[in-house]
Amino acid sequence: VIIDQRFDFITSNAAFHWFANLEEVMKKYNDALEENGLILFSIFGPRTFCELSGSLRKLWGEDVEIAANRFIEPARIKSILLNNFKDIRVDEELFTVTYNSLREIFEVIKYTGARGRGLTTRQFTPGSMRKLEEIYLADHAEFRVTYEVFFCQGLKG
Repeated sequence: VIIDQRFDFITSNAAFHWFANLEEVMKKYNDALEENGLILFSIFGPRTFCELSGSLRKLWGEDVEIAANRFIEPARIKSILLNNFKDIRVDEELFTVTYNSLREIFEVIKYTGARGRGLTTRQFTPGSMRKLEEIYLADHAEFRVTYEVFFCQGLKG
């Protein structure tokens, strides 16, 4: 993607974690910013859906890849920003949301467009869903989900 315009301000909410090469994206956005231009964005971190990831590990006895497992660590985000901007800031927030059921959690994941990457190779039967619900509730007492979000900014110098 070639951006042939210049901007004072670029913003994004909860999208950059889907880019395969965030370093390359940040270089392009830096090039697209005017001097002293600002980029502000939020990005999900790898602790997102940690409860689900742990419960799936217990169910199948091995790590199961979910999309959040591939989200980049905060140190890497900071490094990328420092490589491209003069003043940066990265603030972390952990949000928890409680859902009514495991099925509702899966519907939320599906709604985001992630489609449960890594889960499609697994067969969910009514029995395995019940077992996963039992594991989830035994470990967390409710259908709670953690969202790790980094709020980031960079100033072009």
